Amino acid sequence: MKKLLGILTLCLFAFSFTACDKLKKMEDESTESVCDKCGEDPCVCEDETCPDCGKNPCECTTPNPEFTPLQPSEQKEKLASVGQKMMDKMPANEWEKYAQLVEDISNSVYASDDYNWGTLEEWFEGEGEDIYNEEEKLTVNGNKYTSSWISDIVILMSNHTGLFTCTENGVTISDYNGGTKAVFTLNGKKYEAEIKSSGKVTEAIYVYEETDSWEDTGYYDPETDDYIYVGEEIERVDYDKVTVKVGVPEQIDINLTEDGKSLASVTMKFTSSFSKDGINPTTDSFSVKTTASINGFEAVSEKIAYDGATGKASAKVSIKKNGEVLFTTSASADAKIALTTESWEDSYSSYSYSSVELQKAQNINVSLDILGEIQAKGSCTNAMEAVESLELMWNALYDGNTADENEAKRHLDNFNAKININVYYDGKDTKQAAVAFELSKYEYDYDNWVDYDLIPVIVFSDGSRYKVEEFFTENAFGELADNFYEFCESFAEVFGFEI
Repeated sequence: MKKLLGILTLCLFAFSFTACDKLKKMEDESTESVCDKCGEDPCVCEDETCPDCGKNPCECTTPNPEFTPLQPSEQKEKLASVGQKMMDKMPANEWEKYAQLVEDISNSVYASDDYNWGTLEEWFEGEGEDIYNEEEKLTVNGNKYTSSWISDIVILMSNHTGLFTCTENGVTISDYNGGTKAVFTLNGKKYEAEIKSSGKVTEAIYVYEETDSWEDTGYYDPETDDYIYVGEEIERVDYDKVTVKVGVPEQIDINLTEDGKSLASVTMKFTSSFSKDGINPTTDSFSVKTTASINGFEAVSEKIAYDGATGKASAKVSIKKNGEVLFTTSASADAKIALTTESWEDSYSSYSYSSVELQKAQNINVSLDILGEIQAKGSCTNAMEAVESLELMWNALYDGNTADENEAKRHLDNFNAKININVYYDGKDTKQAAVAFELSKYEYDYDNWVDYDLIPVIVFSDGSRYKVEEFFTENAFGELADNFYEFCESFAEVFGFEI
């Protein structure tokens, strides 16, 4: 311990000497010079305060030296320890109740051949007619026949409300002014699921247009529902225009209760500004914050935003349990999104349609924090070039009769040079490891078939490299891997997907 303290004292002294070059040399032991702030030897300034920085010598030191990166074996222990701690805070058995509830609902309703969906289907059909209006017309201009299909879709949550009571005999629907609520009884318990909106409603309008033209000898007449044969070549044009109007409220609340007690809730808050004549990604902006609570967990998605005027995009997600932050990840980027018109033509026909296109993505920064003990930070100055390098890599491997592995590796090196991902521990600035990507080659006996995969590689400070699939082996992370997979299975059952 004394040796360790001695080393730390020397480190602190070296840093303080750099920060304040007016420090005196160490004085003889017989001199009783002490720091007037902490009372410790050996550093004092010529005056009570440093004439350069105006601070007491103890305050102008920098007692935060860089730490030596951990060895690969130590990092395995660190990762396993933090991973197990994370799983202890998210045990799979805490989700079993919710997984069982989802299974019971599925078995009692969806899997039942006797369940009567007629009332609900009629309601959906009626709601569909309310939100979807379409018109088809034919115009003739000389020898040009244009068939136009115009569709307007208007979706406002406030227009679609009701109380749905589910029983073994089917669903009954009644008026409900509070929003939309479903009520059902299962295993002797009463469940209520409710969704409602509140606040100012902002219209988001999206317009899609598509034109297809070609030479033909007839046309379809929507009024007679017949194909009219003309007998001579005419120019046929099909024009489709779909306008979708969605009312975006300031807030949406979703709640699920069991016998009056809250099981899960989701709150979404929107801040948006949309152009009146259709969404314009060069000027419009939006921001969403979502808070989901279930089983003592709280998932908060905030700063999920895009500003078309500045091209700034961002997102941040954190997961808490009983107020403790378990996991946080965030990302930001400079992006440019535009509405474009795609088209092609040949000797017989031409075709064009509108689309949204990502034209630029650069200065991407991502970060990850697990329990405050493991951090990962990454950046990419030009994502478009990085993606292009990957596309060229795959082309070199699969476009052609023989894979050009040297060419593929060159493009992969370009990709790795464009990304920068590092691993840190305990909030310190010491880079513990970096993450890069390598090609893995798989050879099969059948027809001498060869396949490739892109895998992450951990690069440690001593230059050693481990494939992630080799570093995180079941021998090193066996119990952790089992616990994590068990958690994923339960979580997947709750949210209705397979792994």
